[in-house]
Amino acid sequence: MAFISFGGTVAAQNSSDEYWKSWNSIREDEDWKSGIVLLSKALKAYPDEIGFHVWLNHCLREDGLIQEAYEQIQEVYDRFPADVYVIASYSTSLLSLGWEYYSAGHIESGFALFETAFEINPDDEWVQNAHGCVLRDTGKLEDAISFFENAFELHPDNRYIKENYLYSLSYMGDRLRDLGSYNGAAVFYNTALRLQPDNEWVHLSFGRSERLDGNYAEAISHFDGVLEVSPQNDFVIGNLVTTYLDYERSLFASGDINEATKMTRHALYRFPREIWLLMDLIDYDYQAGLVKRAGESLVDFANPGGLRENGEPIEVPTDFLHQKLEAIVTKFCERQEYDAALAVIREIESLYPGAYFVENARGKLLYFHGDREEGIKAAYRAYDSFIAGSPDNLEEVVVDFPMSGFFSILGNSQQDAITHAGLHQYCFDFTGSDSRGRIRDTNIGRLGQNADYFGFGAEIYSPVSGRIERVVDRFPDIDPTDVPVLQDGNSITIRDERGFHYHFVHIKQFSASVGEGDLVAAGDRIALLGNSGYSTIPHLHFAVYSPDWIVTVPVLFAGYSILATDGSTIEVVRARPETGQIIHHQR
Repeated sequence: MAFISFGGTVAAQNSSDEYWKSWNSIREDEDWKSGIVLLSKALKAYPDEIGFHVWLNHCLREDGLIQEAYEQIQEVYDRFPADVYVIASYSTSLLSLGWEYYSAGHIESGFALFETAFEINPDDEWVQNAHGCVLRDTGKLEDAISFFENAFELHPDNRYIKENYLYSLSYMGDRLRDLGSYNGAAVFYNTALRLQPDNEWVHLSFGRSERLDGNYAEAISHFDGVLEVSPQNDFVIGNLVTTYLDYERSLFASGDINEATKMTRHALYRFPREIWLLMDLIDYDYQAGLVKRAGESLVDFANPGGLRENGEPIEVPTDFLHQKLEAIVTKFCERQEYDAALAVIREIESLYPGAYFVENARGKLLYFHGDREEGIKAAYRAYDSFIAGSPDNLEEVVVDFPMSGFFSILGNSQQDAITHAGLHQYCFDFTGSDSRGRIRDTNIGRLGQNADYFGFGAEIYSPVSGRIERVVDRFPDIDPTDVPVLQDGNSITIRDERGFHYHFVHIKQFSASVGEGDLVAAGDRIALLGNSGYSTIPHLHFAVYSPDWIVTVPVLFAGYSILATDGSTIEVVRARPETGQIIHHQR
């Protein structure tokens, strides 16, 4: 508080001038404790001297005795309610005590003092600042913005009014953003930036709003503005990486995989070895048919040094490494590019010698390159290695049958089939049949057509309640054949509440009755049985995978009937059918 000059009395032996002289000396030294002693003594001699009261209040506040200052000046205000100096001191004490309450978490008590100050001294800039905060923090955000706008026009040099006005505008923008009103939010963010063009918080909030609205380039511009001021701001870096992810994934979702790949590479140039960007790049290259480049990116991803998530170091997720290594090696084998597959395996093996996912990939390569026996052995070595460290994946899962009627079990842990061995050993092949176990009309040629098979077009049902993770049904069904050919096929995956993945493969082209993200209940129809992909005859390849997508888990079927060779029926519960059995299950 500035020095206030008060009128004195005529100089005399008992004049107050001596006290004022002493006070002036103390005030210059900022010796507030001595000031309290002096002014208290002065007030005993001159109890009606307003100046002494006002300066005593100042000393108490400067000495940190906020509560005492409030109580002291409140009594003075009761005696002199019209004195401008008393009003100024009282409102200042109300604000001081109010901010103490506010900081201590006693918000309502603090606001009550602020409002008392506003009642007695509404034109004071500091009182106006506090009143605006009351409006804002009690939910009257529109009123607060209007009030701060007027206060800022009156007191443009008060930085607290300016800051609180700016943050009120930003909060309103945040509120509208959270309601999905992005255009409305932009109005308030822009007003705030006109007040302070380089405000980091507003740029950050505005950027997040633009990202949610799909204006990714604008969002990146706002985040970059913050990084210019705070280049090591991890929170902003995280938002930038997330925006790039949303940007490139939106491009991919629109069907523009080339632009999605370009954007991902640009983001990785800015943020090298960001895990989600690298994972997307591998996926885009793979889906675009750039398998060699996908393999190179996977080797880079597998390198255990420097992988990051939003700027923070992170370990290489071996579940993803396993899934992509298996897919890339299989695609190389489909193209008969066996040397390329071996090169990727060896690169990753040099980083992870003896890893289960390396052995699994080697098994795929050996099998499809012609050495089936060694491929199967490698597949089971991979399984044994993995399950030794994850024995919880031996726990059995009980489900209902995904089909209805008569059907035959074609495959169950086939030792001679790589798709039913090792990590995939708990896969089943079901096809439709008649009550005698015939899978097709015998009065046709050796292999016939898909329509000749009883199972072709049969309905497939979800055995669980869950959410549809993935649907692919664009690939055509192939003609029945003796020898399967590696190629892409149709499939549906459901994830249940425990995280297990229910995988249905070879479904009929364009037969999916569900979409990605849909919720399904147990018993809902999801597709029709087909003959797409790596297949020979119409059948359903079914398995339940662990939550990390690494290994099939043992499956038991809740209840079904086995048709014996003598025509009798055997009812079973919680069992696993064997290859060659004829099953009947009615929904």
